[in-house]
Amino acid sequence: MQPAKPQVSALGKRKGATPDDDRLTVLERSARDIGERWARGWREELRSDDRPAAGGWPGTVAQARGRAREHLCAELARLRLAGPSPEELERAARLTYARARAVWLTFAQREEG
Repeated sequence: MQPAKPQVSALGKRKGATPDDDRLTVLERSARDIGERWARGWREELRSDDRPAAGGWPGTVAQARGRAREHLCAELARLRLAGPSPEELERAARLTYARARAVWLTFAQREEG
């Protein structure tokens, strides 16, 4: 007999999760999504100039901070949750940067070799 699957909320968390769990899920999903879009945007811009995605990630943590702030604030507002704390914004920025860099490096490896 297989264990029952946990019920999942619209946020992708198991039902009964705490509000802090829900916020963390939103933060992590937001950072992952915006980081990936950011890296893909850079790649598409380079492709339109017939240039490969090569070398290190061209973005900065400061740029990630701005992108993460904009996206996370909008997502929390859409869900009618309180705005992000400074700690949440910093975490979102670091996660956004890390995701964008990882996606970029995957592109660069494919296109370089």
